[in-house]
Amino acid sequence: MSSPTVSSGPRVTPTRATSCTWLFASAALHPAVGSIASVSDAKRDELNRNAAKIVERLLTESCRSETRNALKHEGSGAFEQSFRVLGQVAGRQLFSDPAVAKSITDFANYLDQQKLKALAPQP
Repeated sequence: MSSPTVSSGPRVTPTRATSCTWLFASAALHPAVGSIASVSDAKRDELNRNAAKIVERLLTESCRSETRNALKHEGSGAFEQSFRVLGQVAGRQLFSDPAVAKSITDFANYLDQQKLKALAPQP
């Protein structure tokens, strides 16, 4: 499993980088971004396999006792929650990168400041 190159900023572990690329590849399937983000089926399959290895390692090795305890008290819903957390962590990792965070705010350069100022209550 190769680690993607990451920018300086928050420390990106190989596990988090893999989770991040897996999330992006999955999101690239959305029709709204399909024309600007392309991931081959082979690459997506590779990323799905890598994500599965991470989840399997977390559930059966790193967090084995916690997983067993959660299954005992919460049932199979504990698995759903763990997948949700994986997606949230990957999303935070993706959007906390300084270059990504800057790009997300770049749209503000195109806002008409006069129109926005006109929204303010007048004294």
